[in-house]
Amino acid sequence: MAYHLGFKAKINNTMANITANIKNDLYKVTVTSETGNTILADEPMALGGLDLGLNPKELLVASLASCTLITLRMYTNHKKWDLKEVDINVT
Repeated sequence: MAYHLGFKAKINNTMANITANIKNDLYKVTVTSETGNTILADEPMALGGLDLGLNPKELLVASLASCTLITLRMYTNHKKWDLKEVDINVT
């Protein structure tokens, strides 16, 4: 059992299992989680991609933003606070 933000939570300490695949489309990568969720990563047209998904740097920043907001939601749920909406900007 690990403590996170002052309440007990069972933390899975294993790394996420992600598969990624690239084919003939220049820079277009299909990323799939072990639970079957899929996202596209790509580079912008100015760099030779097709701009079909977030670029790798955007994916990293999106991960940080998502983690921050999910943690905030977990904390506010634990405190039984009526949180309606939060917007953040990560740069």
